[in-house]
Amino acid sequence: MEISKLRLIHALRSGRFTIRAKLLVITLSIALVSITGLSYAILNVLSIRTQSLIQGLVNNTNRSLKSSLENEISLLRQKADMVDMLMVSNKNVASKILQSETEIFYASAYEKLQKRGLNQIYEVSQVDRFQIQETGLQNAVKAQLAHFEGLFSINTTVFNISHEVKKPALLLVHPIVVGKKARRIVLIGVAGQKLDTFFEVDKFTTSFLLDKQNQLILHKNSKLMLDPPKAVSLPKEFSDHENMVGKFMKVNYKGEEVFLSAQKLSDAELLLITTIPVRIALETLTVIRVRSILITIMILIVTAVIVYFFARSLSKPMVTLARATDKIIEGDFGIRLKPRGNDEVTDLTTAFNIMAHGLEEREKLKGALAKFVNPEIAAKALRGEIQLGGERKNATIFFSDIRSFTSISEKLEPEQIVEFLNEYMTIMVKIINRHGGMVDKFIGDAIMALWGLPDGKPNDLENCLRACLQMRKELAVFNKGRGTKDKPTIDIGIGVNYGGVLAGQIGSDDRLEYTVIGDAVNLASRIEGLNKDFKTDILVSESVYEKTNTLFNFEAKGGVKVKGKSVEAKIFALIDEKTNGTYSKR
Repeated sequence: MEISKLRLIHALRSGRFTIRAKLLVITLSIALVSITGLSYAILNVLSIRTQSLIQGLVNNTNRSLKSSLENEISLLRQKADMVDMLMVSNKNVASKILQSETEIFYASAYEKLQKRGLNQIYEVSQVDRFQIQETGLQNAVKAQLAHFEGLFSINTTVFNISHEVKKPALLLVHPIVVGKKARRIVLIGVAGQKLDTFFEVDKFTTSFLLDKQNQLILHKNSKLMLDPPKAVSLPKEFSDHENMVGKFMKVNYKGEEVFLSAQKLSDAELLLITTIPVRIALETLTVIRVRSILITIMILIVTAVIVYFFARSLSKPMVTLARATDKIIEGDFGIRLKPRGNDEVTDLTTAFNIMAHGLEEREKLKGALAKFVNPEIAAKALRGEIQLGGERKNATIFFSDIRSFTSISEKLEPEQIVEFLNEYMTIMVKIINRHGGMVDKFIGDAIMALWGLPDGKPNDLENCLRACLQMRKELAVFNKGRGTKDKPTIDIGIGVNYGGVLAGQIGSDDRLEYTVIGDAVNLASRIEGLNKDFKTDILVSESVYEKTNTLFNFEAKGGVKVKGKSVEAKIFALIDEKTNGTYSKR
């Protein structure tokens, strides 16, 4: 095969996936899809279960805090009732009882006037013992007076007064109900240190207490108690507390996703909220996800290594087979491969060796055939392009023989004749082949050759005449050093004609010979024989002369009656090639 075709094959190979690459891609794709799918399913289940557990944790924490705060507020209401009862009946006893309290530092009561306004019934405080600024306390009470009048008809309310008193503290406003009507309200100042301990449940959740206006009432962070925001910012969809009560949800709170649970305290307009950041709640899931990714990568790496070496064991003999096939394409049919293993590749290697052996035998046969038949004809015959029969074509017919060969052969031994003819024929056949001719047959010392068959070229006739002139020169070289009895000098005669012939396989199905027949062939043979009469070495017909006289110099020999022809044939002797001819020399 031509080198360009080989390069095309290599280019096509270089632009596609190898078997090794395909195995790696397919295996890794399957492994990746399988592991990813399995990991996704497991992580999805874990995520659902984890969120369920987190929901239970947050809800339980929130309910537990709700219960504790309700109990504490209920206890404070009872104390408020007791303080109010004692202050009305016996202020001294009430003052002594307050001095023993560890969380109440202030108590006062207000009743409604018949006209608009409030009247303070009593007030007692022990701010010094709790290190609370009395001015700040009075300011806090005055700040809430505007709200007190409306508290006569509602439940217990709690205010955060930490900012005013500079200590974590709450102001509990408790209505004293007689029958179904609030007669007065009792204000109880409560130190916040005890209440905020309720929120120390765990280090992951954060709980806080809001009033109806989202004012911060209680938080375990004392700094927030002392300097609370005007209103805690909640998601818009939860501006109404009723939408949040008893629900567990994931919301964006202060720029962070959190799980949130909300409960409303009984008998108080307070909302208890417990949150836990999603990143903390799902931290274990994140660790599992990261580890699963790392495990997936490790599995893929191990899989890639295993598949690589497995694919290498498979692709390496295939690559060897491909390279050996290139050798076959290049014409090296002697290559053989050693089968290894016991699989399909081994069978393929064995089949390759059998094929290579068959191609080698065929090539030997083709080489041997080419010595007896023209290589171009042999190639066409092997491809089945030449069949029994013939076709009409125009061709150049060449005949040559050795003058006085009979007398020469009488003086030589048969072995000497064969050696002499082989040496002579080798020179002449090379010239014919070099000039694009095809040796048709050897007839003793004579050579019959053709130009224009089986496939013609525009300059076949000119090449034939150049071959004739080259034979003349080579014969002179051949005769140098000869002239003895064992090595006599020789002269040859050449005849050339151009005309229509019938070319094809002649013979039977068992024995065929590619040749030409027709008057043009007979005329060429007759012309060759006239060299002896004209004392020339190269004679051509009129048809040859007419087609080439602008390129070559001829000498007319007149009309000659040729045996088997009724009309005289004009014969011309070839002298040499014109130096100013229009056709370029080879």
